[in-house]
Amino acid sequence: MASTKIDREKAVQRALANSALEGLKPSADFRALLDQYVAGEVTLDVALENTRKKFQQASDETES
Repeated sequence: MASTKIDREKAVQRALANSALEGLKPSADFRALLDQYVAGEVTLDVALENTRKKFQQASDETES
């Protein structure tokens, strides 16, 4: 896993580039979470868990 800020920045840039190739654009909330990850404020595991929770919440709201 990316451990330095530079490593985390590169990993995020690659992930965003791959997403863009698929025609996907991250939300402002997701970008903010990525920024927190790059800054070392959250781990990748925490960032992924927060993302899963957000999608689950949105899914639950849609089903209601």
